[in-house]
Amino acid sequence: MTKDKKFLWCAVHQQKRPLAGCPRCGHFPCQGLSPEHLRFLSQSVSLQRAVQALSKRRIKTMFFLKDKQGALSTYQGKLEDLDAARAADIEEALEVSSYFVQELTWVPAGKEPKVKAPAAAKPRPCVVELASGEFALDELDPAELREDAAKIYPIDKRYLRRFVPVRVAIDEGEARKKPPAPRKKTAPTP
Repeated sequence: MTKDKKFLWCAVHQQKRPLAGCPRCGHFPCQGLSPEHLRFLSQSVSLQRAVQALSKRRIKTMFFLKDKQGALSTYQGKLEDLDAARAADIEEALEVSSYFVQELTWVPAGKEPKVKAPAAAKPRPCVVELASGEFALDELDPAELREDAAKIYPIDKRYLRRFVPVRVAIDEGEARKKPPAPRKKTAPTP
């Protein structure tokens, strides 16, 4: 490596700094580092991937349909409009209205990453869209690192298919209601 690559101009500190000292800086990784600098640092210093920011994006309400084999598929529209042939194979419908995108960065090993996570503090059931395009159902914290995830959809509502036997007596009409209790009259206040 040539001498000029060992030092670089730091726009944050307004002086020339050694490249190997960058991971110890509170602003690492900054805009002054090129991909070539990061490659050099990853070879010389132990770096790990971390979530730099977590952005939540709202979408039109959609459903993930889980069939009897456990495979997930997307569906946009109302569940009442689902055709009967497809509805017979569905075990569960998962409603989502937003998704998270993780913005990843490099941090030195042992350094705590700074995460700006909107309302994502504890593990919750999520549908994860993998980088390969497949979907997986998992319970996770969206702020934690998941490198294979392209999008993380937190589940708003879960609809289960339940078969409830209905028993109706022919001789009984509608359920009889009690008549409303009469209101008590109060004396007017002087």
